[in-house]
Amino acid sequence: EAEEIEEAEAIEEAEEIEEAEAILKEPEMAEEAYAPERPCCEKAAKLPVREFSKEELDLFGKFANCKQAKIQIANAIDGVSLAAYTGNVIITGDNGSGTIKLAKNLIKNVALTDGNFSGKVAKITADVLNSRDAAATINKLVNGALIIEKAGSLTDATVQNLLRGLEQENRGIIVILEDTKKATEKLLARNEK
Repeated sequence: EAEEIEEAEAIEEAEEIEEAEAILKEPEMAEEAYAPERPCCEKAAKLPVREFSKEELDLFGKFANCKQAKIQIANAIDGVSLAAYTGNVIITGDNGSGTIKLAKNLIKNVALTDGNFSGKVAKITADVLNSRDAAATINKLVNGALIIEKAGSLTDATVQNLLRGLEQENRGIIVILEDTKKATEKLLARNEK
């Protein structure tokens, strides 16, 4: 019976990886909901904005609805890195604001610009990751990406396990945490690192 359970879990994990790898192949969704335009804050109005390339504009133009958003997206594009311990991204927004689409587009951009990117991508909710070994999940995605939806629900134990996995110098991975600003701030208050 134990072998049957292990085999069932292995099949389930393989199916999840296959589904997740399809993220990079998804067609663009023109009708997807995006955050409404907001006035830029005065501080952002004084900062210089780098222009997006044509490819970046195609991927991120819908999200850059004000100068502050454009600056934040440009910083994320320029800062994202396969170095596991740095270069990760936090995306905040309300439900239906397109945060997952933005995360997928960041990964698509990395796939276009970084020859070391393996193409392995997994999208998982924090609740599901809490029931798994986060470090083992990272091991399956070497030089790939992990999107964690509803990241504010990560337990402290899962965060510590995730950090141990990210501190391995021989692995590259991009981790994108997605949730509302309030939930993300609570997570970061509990787990600064």
